[in-house]
Amino acid sequence: MALLAALDARPVTRIVAPHRAIVTRAFATVATSVPQARRWVRSQLRRRGVGPDDCHRVELLISEAAGNTVRHARSDTFAIRLDLAGDRDEASIEGAVYDIDDRMPRLRRPGDEEIGGRGLGLIQALAEAWGVRPARPATRPGKWVWFRIQPSDADGRTTRDGEHPPGVDGPT
Repeated sequence: MALLAALDARPVTRIVAPHRAIVTRAFATVATSVPQARRWVRSQLRRRGVGPDDCHRVELLISEAAGNTVRHARSDTFAIRLDLAGDRDEASIEGAVYDIDDRMPRLRRPGDEEIGGRGLGLIQALAEAWGVRPARPATRPGKWVWFRIQPSDADGRTTRDGEHPPGVDGPT
């Protein structure tokens, strides 16, 4: 809760290393925040030189996680965190959405006639790693839904590091 109160709508940027930046911003838990979040994510990624295909993929992943938060979380605000590691040998983009609702989402396999229930499946399909973890410290309510991608190289190829079970690793 303190995280969300401290952020308000202004982004917080932290440079962790010469080739790594972490940006975080809070949004109101309303439907109009999802396109606003996509625009913010796009601007942060473009500012750091991320290519259009990777921008689109991260926007889609954030959109799914934020949309689930707006639909299901019992909180007034949510936060988005982007961790951009630009080291040539280990480039990665990690995105995460935080809300104070302690209920953990679960991966579903909806039937053909069901309208919803596919968000986490999309995240699983498009990310190299993803998961859900409780907020830290344990005294803080809520959870993070996170994902990690490896940006495409100059030829548009992505090196996938294999499948990871949900909940392994996660934002620090």
